Amino acid sequence: FFFTQKTAYEIRLSLVGSEMCIRDSYIISALKAYQKGERKHGTMHANASGLSDQDIIDIANYFESVK
Repeated sequence: FFFTQKTAYEIRLSLVGSEMCIRDSYIISALKAYQKGERKHGTMHANASGLSDQDIIDIANYFESVK
C-alpha cells in the first residue's frame, strides 16, 4: 500500500488536536527517548539507536496510515 510521506513539521501541523497527531507525537517522543536512554528497555534502545530522524518520521507516518 501507499501513503503520503510527511516531514516532522507537517506531522505536527496536520491533524492538530486529533488522536492521530497525539499518536504521532507519542511515537516520535518514545523512539527519541529510547535512543537517548531516557526510556529503559534494552531491545528498544538497540533498535531505536540506529534510527535517523527521517526513519522515525517514516515509522510515525506508517502508523498514521494504519487504520
